[in-house]
Amino acid sequence: IKNQSFYPQVSTNKWDNPTFAGVNTWKEFHGPRKRADADMMEQLDRFDESRAELEAKKTFVNTMRVETLDKFYNRKLNRVQLSTSSSWAPHRKSRREVHSRYETFDGSMDEKPRKELRKVFTDKVLSSDREAIRQIAKRVQNEETWREVFKRMEQERRADLRADLQHRQAHVDRLMMLSGQHVKQHLPPGQPHSSLVNATARTEEIARHSSPRAAGDLCALSDFRGLVHADGEHALEALFPGAGHRLSTEFRARATASAQAGWPP
Repeated sequence: IKNQSFYPQVSTNKWDNPTFAGVNTWKEFHGPRKRADADMMEQLDRFDESRAELEAKKTFVNTMRVETLDKFYNRKLNRVQLSTSSSWAPHRKSRREVHSRYETFDGSMDEKPRKELRKVFTDKVLSSDREAIRQIAKRVQNEETWREVFKRMEQERRADLRADLQHRQAHVDRLMMLSGQHVKQHLPPGQPHSSLVNATARTEEIARHSSPRAAGDLCALSDFRGLVHADGEHALEALFPGAGHRLSTEFRARATASAQAGWPP
């Protein structure tokens, strides 16, 4: 019968279409397939497979989430323990393990024992090292002093210009008054000028001049690299147990204080 099933809209192989099946093909393939409802069984199998795959994905995601949370919590515990433990100190690695530029003679002084350090860091060497730091600090103080002097000169020059402009304005006002013209009120010479502003609090905060920065460690400058008291505090501690590190720290603090701007430089 040439009905609607005889003209299928889906292009499939005629072997798979039971409408075109013969007697033998119907007995061997299409008949048992129809009786067993193979299409529905195949859909059910695919549904079970997709459900199993979805459950496996959910299990994997949950497992990874639990492992990630556990890893983060362990890191948090480690940070808390490190911050609360005052007696714990990490192992200090040698400088040459950090960068290859420390593969020099003075780059491995922190690793040497006291017996070897005595042969290198003699009293003359340490005295010359301190004198070198003093000379560099003196030069830095000279630069800071002249920088401060130039800054004050700029401020005084600005104040002189403002005062000169106010004197000129006062002279112009006097001439206008003598000529009978209307004189606008101005500030007297020497009085600072103030004007009304409609800026926001944030704008005024940004426009405010920055406060002077606190002086840090002077020996952090590149000019002090290679000096014993600037870079070798651990070697000094090995050379003078119990006092070497404090000696280096206090000397650097005094050098930083002596390099502040002042007169004479």
